[in-house]
Amino acid sequence: MPRLNANPSILSNPISTKYNALPLSTRVVFYRIQAKMPGSSRLPVSLRDTFNARKSSAKGQLLALNIDVLRNVVFVLFLLRWTRKLFYQLKGRGLFGSVGELYVNVRRYLYGVFLRLPGVRSKVQVQVAEAVLKLERKLVPSGPGVERITSLPSSGWSEEDVRKKLGELADMEHTRWEDGRVSGAVYHGGDELIRLQTEAFGRFTVSNPIHPDVFPGVRKMEAEIVAMVHLNTVQVVTKTNTTRSSPSSAPPKPQ
Repeated sequence: MPRLNANPSILSNPISTKYNALPLSTRVVFYRIQAKMPGSSRLPVSLRDTFNARKSSAKGQLLALNIDVLRNVVFVLFLLRWTRKLFYQLKGRGLFGSVGELYVNVRRYLYGVFLRLPGVRSKVQVQVAEAVLKLERKLVPSGPGVERITSLPSSGWSEEDVRKKLGELADMEHTRWEDGRVSGAVYHGGDELIRLQTEAFGRFTVSNPIHPDVFPGVRKMEAEIVAMVHLNTVQVVTKTNTTRSSPSSAPPKPQ
């Protein structure tokens, strides 16, 4: 706290001789009142006179006016910007939709603040670390019998070695999709279709659709598949629109 030294001109008054004997709270109030009185500025006299002179000059008044105008322009632009945002928000979402979105955003913000609290943040970090560790263990197999190959072998593998490694990879522990325990991950039509697909992939293993002049059969298959999908999509959309607009789809009128 600054020293509470009163103005000497005031202390010279016999009534003010007991200033230092006043309570601290009274002296603080007295000091603040004194600081607002003319001639009691904390600036030196020379700087105070220069500042007042510049402020009272025409140039100083013009500068103060320009500053006020600039401040008002910035405020108006700020107000117009947020008014425009509010207008388009209400136009796009409506009143109830905007209130609902505001509620969701406020709840999300408060929930984020809650998660950043010291006691909660440590627990959340522990749970996230455990979840990441479980995910890594599931996606990156490890343990006895799991060999990691991170470099090219010194000598090439034989066909038998490749088949053996492929068998190990296929027999790794995994979710038994063959028993129908996975939804939306595997699409197959039975063993016969799988054998047919394997034969088709074998026939076109080295094909490259980027070069239709070299692989015209792949280009023909691709064009026909696109045409089938496009035609079926158009037929489905047309049938749906026709059903919606057909008078026969309306409920019968009572007789």
